[in-house]
Amino acid sequence: MTHAPGWVFLFAGSLLLGGAAAAQDPDALRPLEWMSGCWMAESGGGWSQEIWTEPTRGLILGLSRSVSGRGGVAFEYMRIETVRGEVALNASPGGGSTTAFPAVEVSRERFRVERPDHDFPQAIEYRPIGADSMVAEVFGGVTDVRPAFTLPFARATCPGEEGPGGEG
Repeated sequence: MTHAPGWVFLFAGSLLLGGAAAAQDPDALRPLEWMSGCWMAESGGGWSQEIWTEPTRGLILGLSRSVSGRGGVAFEYMRIETVRGEVALNASPGGGSTTAFPAVEVSRERFRVERPDHDFPQAIEYRPIGADSMVAEVFGGVTDVRPAFTLPFARATCPGEEGPGGEG
């Protein structure tokens, strides 16, 4: 007698049960279509890359990785989702515990989240700058006028998009 691997049941369960809350407003994240794709920011000898999926049924998945000029490496799993009519950015730095940042603006011009009770950051803001660039600003406090740091992203080739021999 053969048994199906455990992941088959997890996958099937996620199809049946997952996303029920997100499906409440499938178009709530449509204004953030400009975020989808691959982005690269370079600064001080280091770089940061973010990859965002297209909004689908109230869910956007994201992945970030950064390499500092001194060689340190960091990563973060992210998801923007609509749950019970509320949009939030859920961030898991280093794959650790998730912190939810409720959205205060979701539009074609800006995506801003705030969490005043969080140590750092307390606010994160993304804005498109034309079709091929966007800026991410990270604020220490929700009332701060100046960001703690800014990441000027340019649209980049996504991993795996290169053809044979590294051609795009």
